Amino acid sequence: MSVVPSLLVLLFIHTADLCRTLKPVKNHVLIGHVIKTMQESSFEICTYHCELDDKCFSVNIYTKTRKCEINYGTLPLEALGIEDDNKIFDGQLTSSSAHVGYEAWRGRLHGQGSWKPVKNYLSPSYNVSFPYSTVNITYIATQGAPTEDCWMTSFKLQYRIQDGSLKDYLQTIAGNTDRNTVIYHPLKPALTGVKLLSIRPSSSHGCIALRLELYK
Repeated sequence: MSVVPSLLVLLFIHTADLCRTLKPVKNHVLIGHVIKTMQESSFEICTYHCELDDKCFSVNIYTKTRKCEINYGTLPLEALGIEDDNKIFDGQLTSSSAHVGYEAWRGRLHGQGSWKPVKNYLSPSYNVSFPYSTVNITYIATQGAPTEDCWMTSFKLQYRIQDGSLKDYLQTIAGNTDRNTVIYHPLKPALTGVKLLSIRPSSSHGCIALRLELYK
């Protein structure tokens, strides 16, 4: 039996009776919201400590190392729709280069494929355009390739507002640590009025690969 490497557990509060319920989400991790870390912790102890803390809304549980992270923040988030090709169309997803069979439109979160740039291509980028309106982006979620050990370990962002030039998002963002775990990256500050977002890999494991979703 395979072991789930990580687990994001969401806590929902029912205001009528102040009762909390748990919703485990396999292979997901929320970063940038950790307020407390515990080592050698079980599922029961980790979720119990979250229930005791009014600021806790979710926990990250790493099953191999038994590390528990207590998170503040709000989930679930409202996706812009890269995962759904009826919302973000293939033509809105482009890249500087791509291997055959790894085109940009394949880089959708939870998809069976991924985007992979041509090896040794200088400054590869993965781009999402919004031609019909502007969007606000508060979170980015990333995965690696689903069938091989390739993923980004860090990346940078550029973005365009209306018809202006590309602007740099100042922070380098930590990427993934395996193929399939979804890493949620909060953007602080959030990006507003975006017409184009460009993902620019800084480092990778094996090779560069990406599956992506954006959140309002």
